Amino acid sequence: MLAGKPDFAAPNGTDPRFVALQQQRLRDQLAEYWAHVEAAQHLIDQHKAAIEATKVNVARLETTVPMQEERARAYKQLVDENFISRMEYLAAEKQRVEETQELARQKEIRGQNSAALGEAEENYRALVSEFQRTRMAELTDTETKAASLAQELVKAGQRHALQRLTAPLDGEVQQLAVHTVGGVVTPAQQLLVVVPYEHQLEVEAMVENKDIGFVKRGQPVEVKIETFPFTRYGLIDGRIVSVSNDAVQLEKGGLVYPARIALARSVIQVEGQPVKLAPGMAVTAEIKTGTRRLIEFFLSPLLKSVQETARER
Repeated sequence: MLAGKPDFAAPNGTDPRFVALQQQRLRDQLAEYWAHVEAAQHLIDQHKAAIEATKVNVARLETTVPMQEERARAYKQLVDENFISRMEYLAAEKQRVEETQELARQKEIRGQNSAALGEAEENYRALVSEFQRTRMAELTDTETKAASLAQELVKAGQRHALQRLTAPLDGEVQQLAVHTVGGVVTPAQQLLVVVPYEHQLEVEAMVENKDIGFVKRGQPVEVKIETFPFTRYGLIDGRIVSVSNDAVQLEKGGLVYPARIALARSVIQVEGQPVKLAPGMAVTAEIKTGTRRLIEFFLSPLLKSVQETARER
């Protein structure tokens, strides 16, 4: 900046209008600074020129004053011996006195000019120092503000990141828990469910308490899609991939055990066209827990009745 270049490298992405405004401000500051510098330098040059002039005068007078003193002494001796008139002597004495006084005056002027030069040079240095100090103070203040804003930007980015939920894969959002802007959520609250697009579809089935003892991982399942009656469009095979160890309480009903069923396919033929199954479709899952002989279906009610009768008193 002190080199007189009213320009700077603006960060990438800075508004060109803001850059132009700051460049104009910088040019104005430099123009004012250099005007003061030139005025201070001009004053220094004036004092130096005056000192040089007085040096010449002092040097000349220091040469002529001794000559005038010798001339006056000679005229005094001639007057005493009556070789010249007293008026001639007084004229020579007057010349000696005037040049002696002028020599003293020039020396005084030289001292004044030297003092003025010292003051002018001090003012010049103070001007440059003050300009540098002010600019450095502005730079420090600006850097402090920039650092503070950078921290605020980082915090804002962190807040933004915390306000944004990113799923590890593409999918469809279901079971959204909060539907209003500014809604309050509690820690560990499930906000939504993401069903992946390009992923094997799974059915979340609820196994009743009375059946959970016969359900295990790997059992085959036949799934009926409520939208497409199975008597017309058929069933979809599946297999149990997991069964929860803990029961959950339904809003309407008793305790049930969630189970996940992987479907063998994600499309169903409807009127000769493949229709992709969509998340959220209601289904009924029939889990094959084992096989029984036909006679067991007839004997089971009879055996149950006999056992219950045997327990009666």
